[in-house]
Amino acid sequence: MRVIYKYALAVEHGTQIVKLPAYPRILSVGFQDDALVLWAEVDPRAPVFDYRIATCFTGNALPADVYADQRFLGTVQRADGLVVHVFHLLHG
Repeated sequence: MRVIYKYALAVEHGTQIVKLPAYPRILSVGFQDDALVLWAEVDPRAPVFDYRIATCFTGNALPADVYADQRFLGTVQRADGLVVHVFHLLHG
């Protein structure tokens, strides 16, 4: 059984770990109220693993561990104008 779950992300420039069940299908990222969240289709019975997510603010250098083969998840804008670019880091 697969379901869509929401996972909170820190609103900060850099890399963070998000615990997701194995083989998630990451659907989108966005702001819900002032919280940055990631929605993923997952099997909640699957083992949980660490997934590396990088967030970068417009005008800042990409975090050092964002390589050319990362997966771009999206650009989102908060009501106050903050713009965040989100990546799933595939290696490292």
